[in-house]
Amino acid sequence: MNPNILSKEEQVIKKRWEGPIPSDDASYVEKTLYSLSRKNNDDFSVEDLRFIILQEIGLDIYIPKAICVLSQNILAEGDFYEGDLLSSVLQVPMSFWQDHEELRCSVYDLICKNEAILLESELPKRVKRNVLSFIQSTEVNNLSSQ
Repeated sequence: MNPNILSKEEQVIKKRWEGPIPSDDASYVEKTLYSLSRKNNDDFSVEDLRFIILQEIGLDIYIPKAICVLSQNILAEGDFYEGDLLSSVLQVPMSFWQDHEELRCSVYDLICKNEAILLESELPKRVKRNVLSFIQSTEVNNLSSQ
């Protein structure tokens, strides 16, 4: 493979970062986006996925990667707390899930499969509410489409 040809994933972030190198007083978001634009997507950490998903960049690429991580560990942890990757996935706008029903069902299935782990965990209450809200909206959507 030609090393000068960028993958679709790499193009998403590189397209997002077209400005100069961030200065020392640039925001955390700018510095992190710049850093990720220089990183191989295969080397993204849980924290990188958490961050890029919260920025709503390349969701059709990064949500499936997050689902793979979550299928191994539903409580995968970035820099903040156990389960913060799941939390970022659950904060994705409903419009994305409506356009990506298969991914939505995958997240729903993961949550259901790991219900006991999620209930026993010390996730922040906000995250547990987001889990419940996601389940309810998915079930309502499934009922209305039948």
